[in-house]
Amino acid sequence: MKYRKFNNSIQKYRKNLCNANALHKNHQKKETCCMGKLRVEDIILRDQIKLRLKELREKSSQNKSDLSKDVEIDRQNFQAWEKLEIDRGMSIYSVSRVCKVLGITLKDFFDSNIFNEK
Repeated sequence: MKYRKFNNSIQKYRKNLCNANALHKNHQKKETCCMGKLRVEDIILRDQIKLRLKELREKSSQNKSDLSKDVEIDRQNFQAWEKLEIDRGMSIYSVSRVCKVLGITLKDFFDSNIFNEK
């Protein structure tokens, strides 16, 4: 069951990746600056971080509410970090706090095949 949920997340990530690439191609045609908007590679990284967070949370058998309490973040904000449909991403400081609660390093967090997918 957990594998199917994670597999669905991977499929949503790939769909978002296609959408991000399409947006980037449209942007290249325009001559205006899109200051404040994420570049394609930033969108990809944001979604990879969301997938990795979800993977680690499920691996540690914690639900979102418990982990959000441990990280000292509002449950709704934590939920936004995991949902691919929501554009909100995590800061490196938040990633670090999650790593401390899960007992891993930042290197461990980013040492995943999720970040090797293109």
